[in-house]
Amino acid sequence: MTPAFDILYQDDDVVAAAKPEGLAAIPESDLAKPCLLGLLQTRYPTPLYVVHRLDKEVSGVILFARHAAAHQCLNDQFAARQVRKTYLAVLHGVVVEDTGVIEAPVRQFGSGRMGVDGARGKPAATAFRVLERLAAATVVEASPTTGRRHQLRVHFYSLGHAIVGDPRYGERNLQRRFPRLMLHAASLELHLPSGRPLHVACPPPPSFVEALNAWRDGRGAEPGTPGAAATGAPCPRRCQESMPCIGAMVSSSAAGDVLDAAAVTPWLRTRRLGRRLAFHARTDSTNLRVAAAARGGEPEGLVVVSEEQTGGRGRLGRAWFSPPGVNLYASVLLRPGVAPDVASQVSLVAACALLRAVAALCPAAPAQWKWPNDVVIGGRKLSGILCDMETAGGRVAHLVVGVGVNVNIGRGDFPPELAASATSLAAEAGGPVSRGRLLGEWLNAMEALYDGWLAAGLAPVLAELAAAAYLDGRVVTIEAAGTEYTGVVLGTSARGGLRLRGPDGELPEILSGNVRVRRIEPPG
Repeated sequence: MTPAFDILYQDDDVVAAAKPEGLAAIPESDLAKPCLLGLLQTRYPTPLYVVHRLDKEVSGVILFARHAAAHQCLNDQFAARQVRKTYLAVLHGVVVEDTGVIEAPVRQFGSGRMGVDGARGKPAATAFRVLERLAAATVVEASPTTGRRHQLRVHFYSLGHAIVGDPRYGERNLQRRFPRLMLHAASLELHLPSGRPLHVACPPPPSFVEALNAWRDGRGAEPGTPGAAATGAPCPRRCQESMPCIGAMVSSSAAGDVLDAAAVTPWLRTRRLGRRLAFHARTDSTNLRVAAAARGGEPEGLVVVSEEQTGGRGRLGRAWFSPPGVNLYASVLLRPGVAPDVASQVSLVAACALLRAVAALCPAAPAQWKWPNDVVIGGRKLSGILCDMETAGGRVAHLVVGVGVNVNIGRGDFPPELAASATSLAAEAGGPVSRGRLLGEWLNAMEALYDGWLAAGLAPVLAELAAAAYLDGRVVTIEAAGTEYTGVVLGTSARGGLRLRGPDGELPEILSGNVRVRRIEPPG
């Protein structure tokens, strides 16, 4: 049976594929056995060039060049260490450090086995950060800056934390108990021969996710250790009591769509937002959790996610329908340091970012922005945005941006009062949507737009929102600060307020605040 694999990206210069574990990347000594290069070559008329390799036992993204010039360009980047490679790994034992860099020279010792040798080895460096701590294992993100054979496997083994399921490194009888090597190449970042940057991400395959979930559920713990995952257990670090340990992850959902660090991290291209993730199975409000952490000194970028909210709310304190396991409820901590009167503009930035994320996952879904803080499809509400801020010394001390997105809830699962006015991505796309990827794409867009807003103001965001403004040209009645205004929506002001034309001309600009859309009439 020919192994199945996906093409992640292709153009005239390169092709990136998702290599399954157990399939060699290039021909082995037994040429009768299939390899990814050989299988790919049957799809392309010209020879493919090997740029880098993945061990047979490793899954994930791998890149091939389609001609000699592209091969040389990519090889030069690998040689100059200009390529960012990111892996997900599950290690035996609990790693105490949150982050670290392993600088340990490695060399071959015979029979293909590599090892650390400070005197005779070649320089090798691996950066890592902990994503999740379990009862007797640790999930890490690892980025090698060099490309030595078996580098990650050897480096973590040298620390006493062999990668789970590694048949070559670690206690052999123990490693044989696991169905696969828990190492996955999650993403590659480099520049194409044209100079254009390329980021290729590859979500972990079901074999990786299922094995990790088995450990979380207590079916993968080592002998002599607690049988259950460490959700709610004390973290080896000194975490703030107001924040959950990053090991308190969610492993399952009603829709079968796992929402955890392994589902989100492969999609992240950010520098700050989402690089600190905390997950809850259930909480009162993700905005409240982030605000509590902010008061404790948490830096910008923290993201809190929950499968269910018991106290979720929208603008003006309205309750937010938050069923468990099917939607996205997330909040991010920002510290813009701006004056309070411009902080409300961030809700427009967040809405623009969400439009980009929806377009990336569901390009056929015509999502629109409904002023001031909703995203709709066909007039039905898909998402709401809630911004909370605290000030100090006349500036914004911190800003919490929360989003609630209807992702995989079915049309028939909304309560009667929402059935006619709400929709979900699954309902519009005709099938389930990855919540992990949606969150990753939103954070990617959010960081880029937020940084642009800090540097250049709101104008670029408004230009993008104008092309997807649901209210423009419609007749609306709005209550603001106890006064009702009726008119045709002309668009958005430079400050992000709503512009209306009434019977006697343009009405005063309506900014954020106690605003309720009472009635909407279609254009014309």
